[in-house]
Amino acid sequence: MNLADLKLEGNKAYKNKDYSTAEKLYSVAIMKSAGPPDATLFSNRSLCLIKMGEGEKALFDAEACWGMQPYWPKAYYRKGAAHMLLKDYEKACDAFLDGLKLDPANAEMKDALKNMPLAKKRNMHMNRFKSVRLNSYGWWLIVSWIKMSSSCCFFVLDD
Repeated sequence: MNLADLKLEGNKAYKNKDYSTAEKLYSVAIMKSAGPPDATLFSNRSLCLIKMGEGEKALFDAEACWGMQPYWPKAYYRKGAAHMLLKDYEKACDAFLDGLKLDPANAEMKDALKNMPLAKKRNMHMNRFKSVRLNSYGWWLIVSWIKMSSSCCFFVLDD
């Protein structure tokens, strides 16, 4: 099978929710590719690994994808999704926000941010926060700086 066929068969397996087969096909395609690696293959394999609950492996592929295509919003989405699976919500939030800088209209990343478990926490100490503002979705965006690293948290406004 050539590279294009492997990718096509991987896509078919993914659509049929056969994530294990899709992951194997993308892996073979990655190994067979001559020349520069294809970021979409790493992105697709990362997605399969996320669906199979393999967070560490998914993050490895997401990071590889990002390294190949640092200006591709999907690479940031894959990183964020892998961090979510690993329950590293701060890094997930950072990845999604970095992706939104590249593609502010990306609905997938906006939805991921809105649905983060961190978003549902309401009992935070407000004195830790540098800025608080209401974003266009009716969410309080709170950005804090703790030990020189940024983290974010979202709160739902009650009607």
